[in-house]
Amino acid sequence: MPDISAKVLGEIAPIRREDPRLYNALELLNKQVLSLTIDVEGLDASTSLDPTGGEEPPDTPTGFTAFSTGRAVRFNWVATVGATFYEVRQGSSWDSASFKFKTVNTQADIDPLLYGTYIFLLKSIDLDNNYSESAIAVGFTVPLISGVPISPQVIDNNVLLYWTEPPSTFIIDHYDIYKNGTKIGNSRGTFASVFESTAGVYTYKIIAVDIAGNESANSEVSVTVNQPPDFILEATHLSIFDGTLNNVILETGTGIPDKLVGPVDTSKTWSDHFTDNSWTTIQDQIDAGYPYYGQPSKTTGTPPGYYEEKIDFGTIFSATIATATFNFNQVHVGHDVTIVVKMAWSDDDITYTSFTSGAVQFVTNMRYLKVRLEFNPADDHALIEVFNFVVTIQTKRENDGGEVDALSTDVGGTSVAFTKDFKDIETVTATVKDIVQYIVVVDFVDVPDPTGFSVYVFNTAGTRVSKTVEWHARGVV
Repeated sequence: MPDISAKVLGEIAPIRREDPRLYNALELLNKQVLSLTIDVEGLDASTSLDPTGGEEPPDTPTGFTAFSTGRAVRFNWVATVGATFYEVRQGSSWDSASFKFKTVNTQADIDPLLYGTYIFLLKSIDLDNNYSESAIAVGFTVPLISGVPISPQVIDNNVLLYWTEPPSTFIIDHYDIYKNGTKIGNSRGTFASVFESTAGVYTYKIIAVDIAGNESANSEVSVTVNQPPDFILEATHLSIFDGTLNNVILETGTGIPDKLVGPVDTSKTWSDHFTDNSWTTIQDQIDAGYPYYGQPSKTTGTPPGYYEEKIDFGTIFSATIATATFNFNQVHVGHDVTIVVKMAWSDDDITYTSFTSGAVQFVTNMRYLKVRLEFNPADDHALIEVFNFVVTIQTKRENDGGEVDALSTDVGGTSVAFTKDFKDIETVTATVKDIVQYIVVVDFVDVPDPTGFSVYVFNTAGTRVSKTVEWHARGVV
């Protein structure tokens, strides 16, 4: 062997000056081969490199465990002597079990699972693709998510629903909200406010849905809503979203309310969407941090996106209050879209007033009303779903209003006194002058010659907060 080594050195000598780095590498390799050969030749002829006389499979793995990380099922096991790879299958018998994954590591994750009990099997594999003779098994169970504990509170005609997150194997994605068996929306928080315009007994149900799609057990609560104040409601319009869409799309589906989604750059084709962002696959988009197809959101333009609808109420109304309400869901948590409501009106469908911001507008004379929802994203991740869009108009005899500092420490709400001597009140409304969403609850008792009302302000988590509230009252003097 030393002779062969010397011959190799002679062969590579010419490249010593041309490529010294390559020469040094080959020289080092030659020395290593020579050293290994000398070691092997020095072994006793009776010594066998395989004392068993044949190739044996790797040992069976040990310490196989499975648990939930909240977002995945994680497997761990102990490294096995002689193993190069590990394979996991799902099933009770290795030959009939379904392949899950193969890895060189001693830890791996799989996607969240639906309700049920699962058996997983693990074998080790050596470099020659020999499997361990037996597999080690581990069980994993996804139990039913318990019912969501609901704590209701009724203030006037406002039903406040509080709940706590139930224990679950995987992270809760959202909560579906039902009223009398019909889904009315969803929430990613643990609080919702529902306004009921008529008296009655209402049953609400909250269903928790985890990231795997598992739904919790039913949890219901019934509350009694008393006769509301003496509203004089002239017309109610429930939008079917047949108006003008500008960088906003309409999402429809069985069992869910129609939704506006935006702002989305609707000028791009499917191909443009990927080409313009240097993506070739959907996974490229996800890896870039945009898990929803509508992303990147439309961020240019004033506004970047809007929905506009014209409503014909059939006749001219004088001295009316127009109110626009809707439910919404911020699609990408931490990236919010602000909705600005604007209205313009006309009595002939020719000459309209300028658009005025505000979800509640006092209108002198009107038959036609244009309502615009403007979508203003915080960044190009922000998307919002808007549904249950309702516009109402109410007649007004006399208007009163002002501002009050609603304090969270005021027991029974903050008292607000009317500045006019009303004989009867038709409506009382209150809003927080802030771009951040707050829920304002008005507690008004409809009695002859009313003198005032109480007001509460809640954040989206259902906690009372102190805020300046702008209020309006309408009634007969």
